[in-house]
Amino acid sequence: MKQHLPRLALPLVLCFLLSHSSTRGETGNDNPTGVSGEYNGSITTAGSYDPYTGNAKRFIDDLTVTGGLGAYPLKWSRVLNTRGGGTGYLGLGGSWSHSYNWQLWVRPYQPYHYYPDQYEGPGGAVSYPDGRTLNFGIPDQPYTYSQDPTIFEPQDRLVHVGGGNFNLLMRDGGTVKFTHPAGSASGGDLRATEIVDPYGQSTILTRDSAGGLTRVTEPGGRYLQVNYTIFSDYFQPTGETRYTYVISSVQAFSAPGQLTETVTYTYTPVNVSYFTYYYLTQVDYDDGTHASYTYTNSNVDSGRGLVQS
Repeated sequence: MKQHLPRLALPLVLCFLLSHSSTRGETGNDNPTGVSGEYNGSITTAGSYDPYTGNAKRFIDDLTVTGGLGAYPLKWSRVLNTRGGGTGYLGLGGSWSHSYNWQLWVRPYQPYHYYPDQYEGPGGAVSYPDGRTLNFGIPDQPYTYSQDPTIFEPQDRLVHVGGGNFNLLMRDGGTVKFTHPAGSASGGDLRATEIVDPYGQSTILTRDSAGGLTRVTEPGGRYLQVNYTIFSDYFQPTGETRYTYVISSVQAFSAPGQLTETVTYTYTPVNVSYFTYYYLTQVDYDDGTHASYTYTNSNVDSGRGLVQS
């Protein structure tokens, strides 16, 4: 049985924490796991927010498939980070992401281990579904990335497995496998295609030709089907048509053809200086309940929006 909140109220205490003009947009930027990662634990009174970074976080389980195999449950959750990047195809407002939104960037290897002197950034960076970003240093050997020296505890390891592909070896014994998009064996952006639990049970992430997640299949064959809708808007300054991809619904199947549950997402367009953005404003569940959202601008990351009600 899924657990969800019909309505979500996000405390606006961030506005007070980050109101000083001299630190606006800079507070917590030096956090080793990013502005939406945990720094030293979050305050849980009236929600969950980090007093150092000013990031507020929410997890909402929209679908949970029971009876699955393996240590990692088959569950579709929405993740809110008020200082996140909003790259989970769930609209701009609130920077919503989802529980399978793994991302990896690596710096392409230069022959003879040569890196331009002016480059001082990481060798690779993994973005986790919960909002953390973990950087990996440039190694002595190609494509074997060392740990982030700013984190003084055991952490996940990023290892090259050949062909430009990587495995993220996690502390709990699990592995996330990243590969290049179909037809490409180079470049810095990779896609998560498989999650292996500590006991060797695999969850497969199926993607379309554009790299969008379309299906999540657990070891026993149960799966989540991810459906999209495309909004097209005329962009007046250039005369081009711009396209926005968002997740329209997610369906849970207990077996091929046996649909058990669906969650549906509704978006509202917001026009800002010729640009059209889409905000998630309603979520509908099979049992007749729903969640609704409105947004207000954040005083840190202008335009992304805080959930207001």
